Amino acid sequence: MAGSSTGSFDNYRNHIRAQTNIAASNINLYNIKVNSTDAYFANTLIINNENGADLDLFIWKPGVEPIQNGQLRLDLAIQSSAGDLPQETISFKPTATGNYTIGVLAYDSATYALDWAGQISIP
Repeated sequence: MAGSSTGSFDNYRNHIRAQTNIAASNINLYNIKVNSTDAYFANTLIINNENGADLDLFIWKPGVEPIQNGQLRLDLAIQSSAGDLPQETISFKPTATGNYTIGVLAYDSATYALDWAGQISIP
């Protein structure tokens, strides 16, 4: 992942961070492996150069492809945060382990950072 870093906490949770740019009308997809259902999976999107930019955050569960037959399937996302603030946050206790897909959908061009925390890893 572009500009990524990782770390860990004392209670077996990990922290992963990525930062990049996105152009308007694009989606960036990330895969994060959830290793346990014992901890919350926290996802935070922060727009670095807000200037009115609108980005939304979506999560698809393991085994679900967000793009099917060339179409983005937002309706299949299990979690979403679609506000118009410079920060979007989704935190939930996963019901399954595996590779979750996280999507950042841009209505405007922007630079952003994503933070993930939980019992997670990069697949």
